[in-house]
Amino acid sequence: VGEVEPRREFLQEIWALPFVDMPHDTRLVEHEGTAAAYAHAVWDPSEGGHQFGLGRVIPGHRGRGIGTALLAWMEGGAILRGRRDEAPIIPRTSIVSLDGSAAALLRGRGYRLVRSGVDMGMALRGDELAIPPPEGIRFDQFITGRDEHTAFTLHRETFADHWGRFPTTMEAFAQEWWEAPTWDAELVVVARRDAEPIGFVASIIVSGGGYITSLGVREPWRGRGVATALMRRTIADLAARGCRDVFLSADEGNATGATALYTSLGMTIRRRTLVYDGPAERGPGTLSVTTP
Repeated sequence: VGEVEPRREFLQEIWALPFVDMPHDTRLVEHEGTAAAYAHAVWDPSEGGHQFGLGRVIPGHRGRGIGTALLAWMEGGAILRGRRDEAPIIPRTSIVSLDGSAAALLRGRGYRLVRSGVDMGMALRGDELAIPPPEGIRFDQFITGRDEHTAFTLHRETFADHWGRFPTTMEAFAQEWWEAPTWDAELVVVARRDAEPIGFVASIIVSGGGYITSLGVREPWRGRGVATALMRRTIADLAARGCRDVFLSADEGNATGATALYTSLGMTIRRRTLVYDGPAERGPGTLSVTTP
C-alpha cells in the first residue's frame, strides 16, 4: 500500500489469545537468514465454523510459490481441525484489494469473495475537542470491576447483526478486551440514559497512533447523535494522550451507516481489504518451498 503498516500490536493480541498455539499456528519463511514471508492460521473452538488465516510475502520474494505453499498449509490445518471437531472448518483469509496476484491465487484455488472492509483514518492536530452528549445522556469512563458485564452485553447486542467474528462468551470477550496487552480502561466510554447503558466506544493506543476498536449504540438510540458524540469524545481523548493519527477498520456492508459517520468526522478511506472463504475440504497441505 506504499507505506509501512503499524500491525505489531494487532499480531501480538492474536498471538496472546489462549487458543493460539504459536509453534502450531504460525509459520515464518526465511531465505538465507532473512524473513521472506509469514502466515498464521488460528481457530477458536468455542466458535467453530471458520479458521482465520493471514499470510504476507515480502515483495522481493513473490513469484516463487511461497504464497501458494502458505495457503496450502493453512488449508491443511483447517481440514485437520474439521476432522477433530467432526464438522468442516472453512479457511478464511483477507488480502489488500490492490493485491491482484493474491486475488488470482485465491480464485484459482476455489476461494470466493464474501466481504469487503475499509481502513479509515485521519491526522490529529492535538487540540481536538469533545462535544456534549445529547440531552439526558451522560458518558461514563469504564470502571474496572463494575462495567465488564455492561460492556459485554452492549457489544453482544449492538453487534448482533454485524458480519464477521465477534466473541460470543464473557470469557472470550475478556480475553480480547481487558486481558489484552493493549487494554486501557481510560479509553473506554459507556453512554447511559439514567442507569440504562445505551452505547459505548473503545480505543487503544498502538505504534501507529490511536485505534478505535469498537463503537456501538443500541438500536432504539441510533440516529440521535450518540455515536457522533462518542466518536468525538474518544478522538479528543486520543489527541490529549499525544496521538497524531486515529484510524479504525469497518465493514463496507455495515447496515448502520458507520462509514458515513466516519466520513462526516473527517476520516478518509486509506485502503480496502477483501475477505475470501475457501473450500471446506482439500488434500492436506504441506509447507514446501523451493527457490532459485
